[in-house]
Amino acid sequence: MLAAYLPAFTKASQKSRRTLYLDLFAGQDRNLSRTTGEPISGSPRVALDTAPPFSKAVFFELPGQAAGLEAELRTSYPGRDFEVVPGDCNKTVSEVLERLTAEEWHWAPTFVLLDQQAAEIEWATLEALAKFKHRSRSKAELWLLFAPSMLPRGLASVDPEDAERFAKRVTAMFGTEVWRDAYEARQQGRLSAAELRDELLNLIRWRLENILGYKATHSFQMKNTRGADIYEMVFATDHDAGEKIMSHIYRMAADAQPRMRAEAVAKVEAEREEKSGVLSLIPPMAKVINTVPRYKHEPPREPYRLPADE
Repeated sequence: MLAAYLPAFTKASQKSRRTLYLDLFAGQDRNLSRTTGEPISGSPRVALDTAPPFSKAVFFELPGQAAGLEAELRTSYPGRDFEVVPGDCNKTVSEVLERLTAEEWHWAPTFVLLDQQAAEIEWATLEALAKFKHRSRSKAELWLLFAPSMLPRGLASVDPEDAERFAKRVTAMFGTEVWRDAYEARQQGRLSAAELRDELLNLIRWRLENILGYKATHSFQMKNTRGADIYEMVFATDHDAGEKIMSHIYRMAADAQPRMRAEAVAKVEAEREEKSGVLSLIPPMAKVINTVPRYKHEPPREPYRLPADE
């Protein structure tokens, strides 16, 4: 989806003098598929391979990986205007945005990828990104990995101190403690696990729209090979074109996801059959139940609150 959206973004922005890409959890330049063992381009390569190209790219990564990432990218993309910023992005992003503003990049159409794992991003960082653009321009588009199923796991730590530390991280990500109402309702049996995940997703979308002022947010549910929910990709934009393009990509992804799951299951089944010598009577495709409905955008609702008498 990233590789599909970025070229559409830069093409739609061609009237601007330049475009900017920010990647706050850049990771590695390449990864390997667990299913096929084949290399997969990491988001830095996806961004730098985009055509029309971004005028500038900034990758944020922790010091242990930043040097290696920069070395790989300098070798593969000589002459390209990019930088790798080492350190915790929540601590480094404000200084980088101030410098980019001084260099007048705040006029450029900007796309930001926030590929966190659980609750590493902080609301103050999202706020800084939303305020970065010149007031006459649409805010930077955000594409945020949000994993509501990971939050209850961290909060359920058997060590109370660990649980509270994680709870503070969750509060820092949302920028509010309103999330605790839905979590407490789950503890009381008022909400199911699925309902809690939905409320947490709704809250981040509601705050992006109502607190940061984004015109629209869209979310897409990612599933693993077994069809279980693993995370959501939340898109926030001020631009009609961005909303139209990403909605189209989300619809295409919703249609493709069952096929991709079926291919992964078929590979696993083939390996199992080869090892056991026992052939399955049911074709792998038939084993995959399409639990992914066609994508349909729904705006966020008011955040969940416990009844006042609770």
